[in-house]
Amino acid sequence: MNSQFRFFRHIQLLFLITVLCATFLVALPVSAGYAQNSDPNTNLTLPPGVELPEGIVIPTFPYEHISQFTSDITVRKDGSIKVVETIEYDFGYQSRRGIFRYVPYLYPYDGPKPDDAVDSSKYLRETPLNFEQVFRDGKKEDSKIIDEGNNKALRVGDEDVFLTGKHTYVITYTLKNFVNKFENHDEFYFNVNGLGWEVPIERLVANISIEGVKENTPLQLSCFTGPLGSSLPCESFEKINGGTAVQFSQNLLSAYSGVTVVVGVPKGILKPADIKLKEQWSFGSAFRVTPLTVGGFVVILLLGLLAIGVLLYRVGRDKRYVGSAIDAAMGNNTGEEQAKELFGGPANPVEFIPPDKIRPGQVGALIDETVDDVDITATIVDLAVRGYIQIDEMLTEVPTLFGSNKKKTEYVLSKKKEYNHVEELYTYEKDLLKAFFSSKDSFTLSKMTPTQGNNVFKVKATLYKDLVANGWYRRSPQETRKNWNIIGIVVLIISLVIFIGPALSTHYGLTALAFPLVALMFLLVHRRMPARTAKGSAMVGRVMGFKRIFDVGEGERQAFAEKSNLFLEYLPFAIAFGCADKWAKVFEGLGLTDEQLGLNSFYSGTTPFSPVGFAYAMNSFSQASAGSISVSHASASRSFSSGSSGFSGGGGFSGGGGGGGGGGSW
Repeated sequence: MNSQFRFFRHIQLLFLITVLCATFLVALPVSAGYAQNSDPNTNLTLPPGVELPEGIVIPTFPYEHISQFTSDITVRKDGSIKVVETIEYDFGYQSRRGIFRYVPYLYPYDGPKPDDAVDSSKYLRETPLNFEQVFRDGKKEDSKIIDEGNNKALRVGDEDVFLTGKHTYVITYTLKNFVNKFENHDEFYFNVNGLGWEVPIERLVANISIEGVKENTPLQLSCFTGPLGSSLPCESFEKINGGTAVQFSQNLLSAYSGVTVVVGVPKGILKPADIKLKEQWSFGSAFRVTPLTVGGFVVILLLGLLAIGVLLYRVGRDKRYVGSAIDAAMGNNTGEEQAKELFGGPANPVEFIPPDKIRPGQVGALIDETVDDVDITATIVDLAVRGYIQIDEMLTEVPTLFGSNKKKTEYVLSKKKEYNHVEELYTYEKDLLKAFFSSKDSFTLSKMTPTQGNNVFKVKATLYKDLVANGWYRRSPQETRKNWNIIGIVVLIISLVIFIGPALSTHYGLTALAFPLVALMFLLVHRRMPARTAKGSAMVGRVMGFKRIFDVGEGERQAFAEKSNLFLEYLPFAIAFGCADKWAKVFEGLGLTDEQLGLNSFYSGTTPFSPVGFAYAMNSFSQASAGSISVSHASASRSFSSGSSGFSGGGGFSGGGGGGGGGGSW
């Protein structure tokens, strides 16, 4: 056994030596090819004692990144800071002119305002920034400073000189009025590199020295890393130089991630200047509150609301047949119409059968003037009850994120009989069956294809046309809402133009604000613009009378149910009315089986039958069908800018301090 073991070990060793030799022979010409075009700056430092043949170099990593970002920061007694950043930037094989570095110096401010400020005034916190000098590889480098909103950007490099490989940049700048003052300490809250670097950083080190700090000075230290809002701690931070300075470090920062440091200094060591505020355009001036501006606002607002009310009254009000309650419900001899009463009106007579053979999908669309997923679901169940669709419920196992399986309810829809030339089917019902079964006779609901989903959405448009074809609307409610929505948007745009001028150049911004408010109010109520015809109102009245058999007391419903045994026939209407559970409870006490109710003719479930359980299953099916149809078609409250502490409240976070910014190459 030992000899066999040694034999196999020898074979493995021989194989390893062969692989290493082959790798060296392949890599040798490749390395030589790199050497012909590589800048000497791209070479890596070889370990001691390792030499390569003359003319052969090993290139650095080909991707663009920062090997090390070192920030040496001095916090001065007056609260200003001096920052010296040493950036070892590796361009890899990319050809770039240099780097850019931007640093913010203006921050939105929501802290305490000056004593002479008005309530509506706004300020920016300003930390005056001055870029002092820039070096590349030990020599002074060309640079250009550009103002970019709240930032100052430093573009480093010459447009005519292109670089590759690794280069070391040293950037020096100062920020004034930077340290925050608190009752029991002063605080340096700083984004070291910022969150805007476009390349990853292999290692970041921040060395912070504070004027006046001695070896035994107690300092509060905290550090956060990651993208904006992250509260993850840095890898390490410690006092150095005998406790007179602090060092923070972090390895492997991804692009757009940063390091934010917080240092609390006991009172008396620093004498920071007050934070500097810059006043912005004043809202209070543009929106001055005076009797004239308030009066103008109220008058315009009331007139606009009155205009909306008149429009709804004249255009968006339903019609009804002239005459008695019977005439209103069944129609009069002349067909004469009048505007429907705003309040009250004739009572709806109770009906025990669906009026004029109306279907569940039509009921839902007629009541709320919208064809929604519930109406489609009610139509699916109605077609199943009438023998066109088979619904099979099944349980499947699906894997979870943690490797285990969980039970999931799936629904399979199958075609039971042909439908193309059946006269009893309405157009939208045929279109729905075609949408489901034009390409295959059975499918899982959760795996509905995009084509099926798009075709179901087209069925909704067909059902809107059906409402017009039946004479219940003169125009599709969907088209009416769409047209009035466009009008409302146009009015809103015009009103905003009217508003912006006075708001920017006069003291009547408050008065002009009434115009867009009126436009927004109209956009909120434009959905009420579709108006039913007298025939439509009559049908709604009869439908609501039919709905009363679902809403009356339990005893009356059960008495009716025992006589009629209409559980399945009326179930789709109960779904459309949103009361399937009430309807099921009526039959719960009758003791009927699924065979007696006729349920097994179109539905098979996974649990023992009960009417209430079946109603819950139908609710689950409704949600699943609506979801399948639809699918087939950190800012934190505390920040440096307000002078907030990185220690208090919910704590600090990455990007919560001042400074930082970001950069990249160009």
